[in-house]
Amino acid sequence: MSLLFKELDCNKTCDKVDEFLTDDLEKLILMAGRNLTDLRSPSLSLAPGHSSGANHARSLYLSDGELANS
Repeated sequence: MSLLFKELDCNKTCDKVDEFLTDDLEKLILMAGRNLTDLRSPSLSLAPGHSSGANHARSLYLSDGELANS
């Protein structure tokens, strides 16, 4: 049975990722009008999350009067 995708070449993949991170990424960030310092790791908030179960999108429209008759 034939493979759907070619077998992964780990060395070639590592080389491409290294090239992207050292050459292409900086150019793309600068072309986007951003600074390299804008790039940072994601951070998680320590505040607990919760949901009241309310439909906030619908409430927003109702407060603007757009869906008042629905």
